[in-house]
Amino acid sequence: MKPLVERLYRASGDDAVLGEFLSGLFVVETYLTEPALFDGYGAIDPSLWWDKEALSRKAMALVGDLQKGRRLYLAMAKEQADEPAGINRVTAGLRARAEGCLAPWPRGPILRIRRFTSS
Repeated sequence: MKPLVERLYRASGDDAVLGEFLSGLFVVETYLTEPALFDGYGAIDPSLWWDKEALSRKAMALVGDLQKGRRLYLAMAKEQADEPAGINRVTAGLRARAEGCLAPWPRGPILRIRRFTSS
């Protein structure tokens, strides 16, 4: 997809991927397993509960030199805040093994985001 976008649109060569919920899980997994694919990563309330939190349980082993120099911005909504084990494991792995990789939280008020679905 990246070559197609670069061919069809003006691009600077810098790229980032952003995902929310399940696509946020994809972003975190890509960051942990193939960090060179993008220059920046953003995951909003990633569904780290998926597969009994398997990805977050492997996070410490997946983090290393490949992540250095690439930033990951993690944000969580109320659902993630209520059950933070998955995101806590991911951030602990990054803090322990790839210093400086977590993008800093923006300054200012914390927004309380709640996900709504219709039935």
